[in-house]
Amino acid sequence: FDSINKTYQSGMGYVYSRVATPRCLVGLGLYDLAMASCDSTLAMSLSDDLREEVSYYRAMTRLGRKEHDSAEVALKKLTVDFPRGFYVNDALRLMSILDRSSEEPAILDSYISAILYRFRGKDDSAASALISIAASGNKRVSDIATWELAELNFNRHDSATALTLASEMQGKFPESYYLPYALKLQADIMCGSVATTEQAKATYRLLLEKYPNYPFVAEVRRRLKEMDEELRIGFTNCTSAQFATSDPF
Repeated sequence: FDSINKTYQSGMGYVYSRVATPRCLVGLGLYDLAMASCDSTLAMSLSDDLREEVSYYRAMTRLGRKEHDSAEVALKKLTVDFPRGFYVNDALRLMSILDRSSEEPAILDSYISAILYRFRGKDDSAASALISIAASGNKRVSDIATWELAELNFNRHDSATALTLASEMQGKFPESYYLPYALKLQADIMCGSVATTEQAKATYRLLLEKYPNYPFVAEVRRRLKEMDEELRIGFTNCTSAQFATSDPF
């Protein structure tokens, strides 16, 4: 990207390269360079979707520099400036974590580390941090840490561990905002086996009945319709790999 930025300073290839550069710098942990790259890129004429993307990386840079208050302000601004944007759900999720853990600096630092580890593709380190947070007994953050562990394992194709963690959510955190996402994850995994297809359908119906305002409702309704159609023709093609869980925001 540096070569493109220096050699081809025109055209959409150049624009996309400029937008991608901050993400790479955040991934390398070079937060000061990432901030400078974000600022110079935002000074360009960008479409709304690209401007939102760079704004999100800029907020991530704030997190990396442990400027938590500034990061929260940047995330709030993103949700206002791009209310239907691609990164809004991620921004809301990060804001929730900052709010929930703001009174316990040690947990907040661990959470930010987990977030950045995941962003940098260091899943083992992220899992270790999340396990510690989930086991802390903190009522405000243990539920989201357990959910994120389930999601992380699902994305790593460890469906058995993901299913166990999602099941734990029902017993430990029955009132958690993230419980419906755990239920959906269970259904997504169960619909990959003929033996548990009916359980998956029952869980999907429960989600539609009890949580009609969650953002995954349209997906669940579509999945149920597809499963019913497949049943009528004696064919099922639902796999957990095809139907990854929705982002919790």
